[in-house]
Amino acid sequence: EQYGKNLYDVQGFESERIKQYLINQDMDALRADISEVMLQFKDKMMKDYSYIDRLSLEMIYQISRWSLTSFQISLEDLMEARHLNYNDIHQAASLKAKAEFIMTVLSLLAQEIQEKHVRGRIISNLAQVVKDYVDQEYCSNLISLDYVAERVKRNPAYLSKLFKRETGYNFSDYV
Repeated sequence: EQYGKNLYDVQGFESERIKQYLINQDMDALRADISEVMLQFKDKMMKDYSYIDRLSLEMIYQISRWSLTSFQISLEDLMEARHLNYNDIHQAASLKAKAEFIMTVLSLLAQEIQEKHVRGRIISNLAQVVKDYVDQEYCSNLISLDYVAERVKRNPAYLSKLFKRETGYNFSDYV
């Protein structure tokens, strides 16, 4: 019983904080945060690292879903391009190696987020919602600026300006 209490009485990864590190490109704080979580396991008696692997993968999966919905960045595609796989965490034999794997994956994502910022391709959630409406219903005769503005409960003029500013396209040109 004492073994179980010691092992599972740890502070895991805080995804919201990690997201902020990625957005702010604060890799030093990200590395420190990951190291802090791993240090909690350093003196624990463990047969294997499956619990740490699970915590790590849960965090990476959450970040992956967030990057896809927030930035349209597929973490899986980034990893595949570098011949990395989620299962690689299991192959890392030490806590340090596991932390380095996590940093490698999250660094790839941070670089892609930065590149999107530089290229100006990150758009607001509202502009993305509008874009999604158009993408899903472009064949419909209903699709218009007024129709979409009504759906998102915004003024059409405001929405038009926002869409142009965020995407670089006039709404009608995009349709």
